Formats: sequence, structure tokens, C-alpha cells
Amino acid sequence: MKDKLNAVKTVLCAVFAAGCAVLGFFFWDASDRAGALLEENDALREQLSVTQSDAKNAAAAAAELQEQVDEMTAQIDELNSRLEQAAQSGADAGAAGPMVYVTPSGSRYHNEGCQYIGKRAVQMPLADAKEAGYTACAKCE
Repeated sequence: MKDKLNAVKTVLCAVFAAGCAVLGFFFWDASDRAGALLEENDALREQLSVTQSDAKNAAAAAAELQEQVDEMTAQIDELNSRLEQAAQSGADAGAAGPMVYVTPSGSRYHNEGCQYIGKRAVQMPLADAKEAGYTACAKCE
């Protein structure tokens, strides 16, 4: 009987040893997989951190560009307003008709470049000069 008990003991020890070896293998394999997953997790966290930093930098650059666009838009609007005013002024001047020169003491009007324009001549629309009684000089008729 002692031999049978020793044989059972030996078998149990062998089974226990084999079970421990199998469990050790599973734990070793699980430990390796867990280590690999932790390394992958760390790499992904680092990549996420870099991506978040890039996104913050891109957002700041976009905000700065938007400020520049807004400033340029305001400048363009101001220039367009000035252009419209200049065009309106030009239209008003064109509506007044051709311009001539008169002197306060004379009764004649002169075109630009006329040799008889005096030093004190002032510019006015032709229609206004005629209405005020001015007549064309002999050279400007």
C-alpha cells in the first residue's frame, strides 16, 4: 500500500507540476500580452498628446488668420466706401458739365489753357458762367 500511495503521490506531484507549468505558461503569455498592450497604450497616449498640441497650434494660427482676414475686410470696405464717394464726386462734377475760368472783374469765360486767363481766375461750370452773364472770349468760342 505504501507503494501505491507513493505512486499516487508521484502522479499527483507530476500533475501538479504539469499544471503549474501550464499555469506559468499562461501567466507568462498573459504578462507578455499585457506588457505589449501597455507599450501600445503609451505610444497612443504620446501620439494623442502630440495631436492635441498640433490641434491647439492650428486653432491659434486659424484665429490669428481670421483676425487678419477681418482686418483686411474692414480695410477693403473702407476703400470701397472711399471709391464710391470718389465716383459720386466725379459723377457730380461730370453732371455740372465742362469747367471754365472767370475773373471777378471780367465778363468773359475762358477754357483751360487760354492765354487770357488772369491770375485771379476761378474755375466754375460753364452753365453757371453763362447763367451769371459771362460770354466766351474770342479765343475760347
